[in-house]
Amino acid sequence: MAFATLAIRQAYEWGVEFFSLDATKAAITQAEKARELRPGDGTIFVLLAQLYTLKWSKTTGTDQQEAASLVEAALALADRGDRASPFHVSTAQLQWQLMRLRTPATKEEFDKAKTKLLAALHRANADATGSPRWDARDLVSQTTNLTAKLQEVEFEDRATLRWPN
Repeated sequence: MAFATLAIRQAYEWGVEFFSLDATKAAITQAEKARELRPGDGTIFVLLAQLYTLKWSKTTGTDQQEAASLVEAALALADRGDRASPFHVSTAQLQWQLMRLRTPATKEEFDKAKTKLLAALHRANADATGSPRWDARDLVSQTTNLTAKLQEVEFEDRATLRWPN
């Protein structure tokens, strides 16, 4: 699981465009092994959602559609069984929305997705504010930084958006 966590951090630190699909696939393999050992652990599903989000960003066609389905399934499962921290789940959901925001074909699609992401960032920030948990404090910092960047970004510059680390 540590390998998968490190891969996610590296991808967002370097920029997803500089993180290889092979490294993403290797991290997915490790996270899937962890899932087999702890099938109800919500944290592993959050990691899988984050990794499948990275895979989605690197693929096209049916591979991308499959990755999107896996992201959605992993996010749904993260809230079942031994649930993941709600702040980890929020982080993965926001990363998924951000990744999709970088790809719309038209300005209208971008503007709609941007409005939805800004609302989701506001909700996540409000939910995490005041919590003593470290992951909540991280989420507040990340949502604050991303909100400021997102408010200034236009359609033409959407590919420059990155998850703050």
